[in-house]
Amino acid sequence: MSSSCRCVLRLVVVLVAFAASAPAGDEPTRVPGELLLDGRPWPGGRVRLVQVDRETWKARTGREVEVVADEDGAFVVALDDRGPWRVHQAPGWPEGASVRCQSDTPRAPGRLLFFVGSADSCRVALVGASTPLVLELVSPIPIEGVVVDEAGAPVPSARVEAFDCPGLDRRPSRVVAARPVAPDGRFVLPVPAWLVGGRGVLVAGAPGLAQAGASLGLERDEEGTFQSPAPVTFVLGAGPVACEGVVQDLDGRPLVGVPVLAELRLVDVCQREETVGLHLGLVSDVEGRFRFEAPGGSGWSSVGPTFARADLRVEADGQGAWADAAFGPGRGLAVLEVEREGLPLEGVVLDAAGRPLPGARVLVGRSEVRTDAAGRFALTGRERCDLAVLAAGHAPRALRARLPAQGLVLKLAAAGPPITGYLLDAEGSPLAGKPVMARAWPEYVLEGRRLIEPLPPWPEVGVAVERPPASALPDGVMAQTLTRSDGSFALGDLPPDAELIVEAPDVASTRARSGAALELRPPPPTTVRARAVRAEDGTPLPVHWSAGVVRNQRYGSLKSEGDQLECEVVGTELRLWSSATGRVGAYRVVALTGGTLDLGDVPLAVAGAADLTVRWPEAPTRWVTVEWTGPSGEERGDGIEGPGRGEVVAARLDGLPPGEVELRCWAHTVDDLRLGPVRLRVEVRAGVTTPAEVDLRGLR
Repeated sequence: MSSSCRCVLRLVVVLVAFAASAPAGDEPTRVPGELLLDGRPWPGGRVRLVQVDRETWKARTGREVEVVADEDGAFVVALDDRGPWRVHQAPGWPEGASVRCQSDTPRAPGRLLFFVGSADSCRVALVGASTPLVLELVSPIPIEGVVVDEAGAPVPSARVEAFDCPGLDRRPSRVVAARPVAPDGRFVLPVPAWLVGGRGVLVAGAPGLAQAGASLGLERDEEGTFQSPAPVTFVLGAGPVACEGVVQDLDGRPLVGVPVLAELRLVDVCQREETVGLHLGLVSDVEGRFRFEAPGGSGWSSVGPTFARADLRVEADGQGAWADAAFGPGRGLAVLEVEREGLPLEGVVLDAAGRPLPGARVLVGRSEVRTDAAGRFALTGRERCDLAVLAAGHAPRALRARLPAQGLVLKLAAAGPPITGYLLDAEGSPLAGKPVMARAWPEYVLEGRRLIEPLPPWPEVGVAVERPPASALPDGVMAQTLTRSDGSFALGDLPPDAELIVEAPDVASTRARSGAALELRPPPPTTVRARAVRAEDGTPLPVHWSAGVVRNQRYGSLKSEGDQLECEVVGTELRLWSSATGRVGAYRVVALTGGTLDLGDVPLAVAGAADLTVRWPEAPTRWVTVEWTGPSGEERGDGIEGPGRGEVVAARLDGLPPGEVELRCWAHTVDDLRLGPVRLRVEVRAGVTTPAEVDLRGLR
């Protein structure tokens, strides 16, 4: 009898057995199925189905069913509707084998078996059954290679591990396979077959040596068979990691004999950190330098670190410094700039006409003093400090100073007219006893695609320079009061001509200048409606709705699913994102004015994808940022974390709009520098995955 005839006969037998054992009432469902190993029937094979909690997916005690296949690999198992179930190992399970999950099981009418999950733990949620249950095991894929040192000699003490990296961020989640190498440095590591499409990372290391890593991508051939990648060669650098630094003052002069505390963390090629201890007894030498070595192993893995990070602190004789430093090849010295504490800050506060201002508040960090009858003040602080000066009837002033500073003359300008108004509820009734505040609206600039607050450089000793007032006041609050019984308020002592945020927390906010008269009340509710459709034919499309609502300078969020959205929100602005698998997401920003806001149809086009291969830069890198701009100007970004120096990492970019898409890639170093960008243009087609490669090597 041919193999095709045997398969047909086996399926008929399974279906007949299923029909003969149809469930009645709440009786367990007798589900037919087939147990496969590498796509072929597995006679006598065994697996366990363990019932798990529907919410947590943790196993329940005593709820377990064993599946045993006959000589043709077929079985019938009794399952009830109180699942779901998880597939577990059973006696005779081949070493290293994993379950192939089938999330695309056909949804036939009536009762149904639905598969959820990935990796080596499939979940079987029993909703009913109208198709046979197919459980397939896949044998591991052998990965071959060799581990050598920088001289090319084998490292017999090395160990090789495979990690699962399930997401685009490439963050490893667990060890799925591990083997020591042979005396000649060679290894054969059987890794689970579900590590397909660049999901995995291989790491090699040995005590006393730095780690090496490589991305792992298992692919199928045209017949669906997994193919082993080419042999891998790991070169382990010399270790342990040398940690060197220098202690100096703010003028760059070395400090001798200063004790240094170093809390050390080892970092592997997967960017995981582990604190290994507090090293005491380090003292800077005649050049202000200190040195220690990182140990060669760690608790989370048998392989050694690739570099080390340390929290460094100097605490001695009224001096203090702190640094988060990275140590390893090419990272240079860690510099600790020591600031002296308890230095004098003295001066006088005057009004615009040059008269002394008694009772003015001078704030430095958590310290505060008031000026005397002559307007003078005196206190102590760190060598570099920020201070604020406040006085009734005058605009606040913020400065940056380098201590010791004596004889500072600080003049305050007259305050502008107060901001007055009323705080009302949605019906127009006054709200009494509610806090209302005026906050500074700080000036920001864009630097390296990040919003930062521009501040003046630190001045020379004994000099103070201006800085934005909000920078030295808590949360930028310049004035605060409580509303009166009629809901009225007045905010004084404000800058004469500055745009401020006037806010009643959880009620309302607006922007205003000194002298303004306001009426604050919460925005009216808005009913938002939208419909998601397929761009090609306008038919309804189930999507994930994510909405951000801006109110009172704060940001709230809500989520929903389905082809239609209808919700009531209270705020001034709505930021709406709709997304669906295989579709280009849609993003809209609209103003909320009350009533009903019908956004109509939101079309989502069929998306393309890019299989991006990133050649990792030689610079000590934490992660890579990939941003793209579509043909219509739409933008998005993703982060990719992976092995460090000189490695190749694969990542899938989904949801790309069809047409010419520009990719921009930056490398973020361990020293918080951003290198790049490297630009790449990719022609994306709907429903097609396009390969793309970006080379970040040579970035500095």
